[in-house]
Amino acid sequence: MLRKHTFSNRKKVVILALILGFIVALVSLMIGRVVAGRLLVVDGHRMHALLFNTPRAIGGVRISPVPHDFWIHLTDTQLNGVFPFFDRPITAIAFYTRDGTFAELDARMPLSDTFGHEVQIKIGVDNIRYIFSDYIFLPGFQPRTSYVHGVPVEALMIRGGWGSERSFRADFVVDNIVFQVRINENSRINGQILMTEIVNKLIIGGAEWLYILSDPIIPELRFESLMFHEALQDEDFGMFVPLFVPYTFEVVHISRHVRGHINENRMSINWRSSQDYDYLYSVFVDWIESRDSDSNIWPFERIFWGEPSIRWFISTVDDFDIERVVPAENRRKYDWSLYPLTLRTGAACAWPFRDIPDSYSRIISNPVFLAEDLTSEIVKARENIRPVKRQVAYGDCSCEVFMPLTHISINFGVLFDDVLVTVEAEGLTYEYIWAMFESLSNTLQ
Repeated sequence: MLRKHTFSNRKKVVILALILGFIVALVSLMIGRVVAGRLLVVDGHRMHALLFNTPRAIGGVRISPVPHDFWIHLTDTQLNGVFPFFDRPITAIAFYTRDGTFAELDARMPLSDTFGHEVQIKIGVDNIRYIFSDYIFLPGFQPRTSYVHGVPVEALMIRGGWGSERSFRADFVVDNIVFQVRINENSRINGQILMTEIVNKLIIGGAEWLYILSDPIIPELRFESLMFHEALQDEDFGMFVPLFVPYTFEVVHISRHVRGHINENRMSINWRSSQDYDYLYSVFVDWIESRDSDSNIWPFERIFWGEPSIRWFISTVDDFDIERVVPAENRRKYDWSLYPLTLRTGAACAWPFRDIPDSYSRIISNPVFLAEDLTSEIVKARENIRPVKRQVAYGDCSCEVFMPLTHISINFGVLFDDVLVTVEAEGLTYEYIWAMFESLSNTLQ
């Protein structure tokens, strides 16, 4: 009797599951018809309904935009050509390789003032689907396909992890051009209606518009590595390359970048010096012998000691740089010594900090000075000296124990008319940085 009863219950569960699946499919079909019925005819074409798959997502991956060298914002004329049947405000950016080949289009259509409540349309060439965002589903998921004006479309509706938020996605290909539409919308009906409308309009619009984006004005582009003598001879920035560098420092890399589409023109130089590991080992041993804590200690060989370094950036000035200019007389905005360092004793993972007023906290971390105001006293004021160093092992940041090893960092920018020189240094005192600025030919005169 018990076996019969158990078999009967299992049979009922199977029957109920089949009925439930039929009801879900019927409701989905009815919603699709309602959606299609509520939409308008576009350019003589009646809207086709979408069949929305509802899989369970267990993760996601985002690989976009594709590798590119420059981009342009589409004009109103271009937007009307790419999206001829859209009556909502829309913006778009087209990405290109350095020879002017179109790679991808990223369009956004806001639905409200709420962040993320928008339609995102991505369009790529040559049927390269991996360039877009994707979900990871449970094994065995087989999406059902809709056909919109003869074009196969895979439409998804996925419930998010927070409340009733849903994510809608549709993928299709028109004339070897890949489309992906994404919408975040709480309402199931509204999301399906909007997705159906957009997919139909994109397919009706076709891919003939691509010629509009096929001949961009290619901006000046420059991405190259330089030797030190080549950096000195650079037409724009050579005079801002320091002739003096501390003798233990060697050039690691010099790069020259120009990206005309965003008015970026810069050079970066990196120097590095080796550590005195005999000295570091003596500090390490003395610290072990004198410590009274039972926190973990990494072996000397595993500790990330870092290396003295200088990073020197030269660039054309922008509005953000101008906003960071600090008058020499306003020391509260740049002098680290005015804010004593506080150590939180008993908290092994607490980093020593300075109590800086909120009104100064942003500017003091990255100030800019006019070249005519720069003095050795200002450079000295930028010495950020910490009397301890974190003991952090390679590949493991879980242990933050401090040892008595002085650490010095210096960073600031100097504005020479329309050129900004920024220095970021580790392990050097201010005298060396001041000497580097003094060595600039005819710039501090």
